[in-house]
Amino acid sequence: MSQGALNPARGPMRIGKRQFRPRLWPTIATLVLLPILIALGFWQLDRAQEKREIQQRFERRTHEAPLVLGASLIDSPKALHYRQATARGVYDAKHQLLIDNKVHQGRVGYDVLSPLRIQGTDTWVLVNRGWVAQGSSRHDLPALPVPQGTVEVHGLLEVPDGKPLFVGGDYREGSGWPAVALWLDLTRYAKQTGYRLQPMELLQDPKDPGDYPRDWQIVTLPPEKSVSYAVQWFTMAGALVIIYIVVNLRRTPPPGEADSTEAGESEHD
Repeated sequence: MSQGALNPARGPMRIGKRQFRPRLWPTIATLVLLPILIALGFWQLDRAQEKREIQQRFERRTHEAPLVLGASLIDSPKALHYRQATARGVYDAKHQLLIDNKVHQGRVGYDVLSPLRIQGTDTWVLVNRGWVAQGSSRHDLPALPVPQGTVEVHGLLEVPDGKPLFVGGDYREGSGWPAVALWLDLTRYAKQTGYRLQPMELLQDPKDPGDYPRDWQIVTLPPEKSVSYAVQWFTMAGALVIIYIVVNLRRTPPPGEADSTEAGESEHD
């Protein structure tokens, strides 16, 4: 027999005084869970890199001259994500949106989005004017006064995140105005209002006048948080491997005990 051939006489793998003998169900569970834990770790690392890129893009664009919004619709919204912009025009108080489930300083409320008709055009942009507290009930909507006359708004252009996971149904409740929306769907909003709408919202600058708090967060959690989550997933994967090995270790019986066991088995035979 060649040296590379498997020698059956060697028996199970030994670790110290124990033998490693994998059992069926622990093996199946480990084969299922281990790839999932590793994949979740790499997913969090990807998330951390995405957040770093967002922060870098934001830093670059804070030094660019503000884009003046006019009659022309933005062709490549993602290319202008977090670009500073200005718009002059008049607000329409009748078709405002309240984006639900927004929290400010521990209080639940809405983001107030008001449509602004850009001066001298038939083009509109939705301006996120900030946060307002929820009323005593979901049917008790807050008053939403808008500045009168022509105003100039400064802020950051943002592409809406889209439909959140595990949320079904329409993006908004009911058919009246102002409307409570679970997320911002610019396409549906444009169809319902008939507006020629810019494909981005404008997050109003906190320095602009107004009564609504504006605390825009470019990323909800810093990249370091995602890295820490990745470490946790990889640690769990490592712990799973250790548990699998320990569970499948069996004590090696002393030679005398092994001989007596074999003798007893022979008598029964």
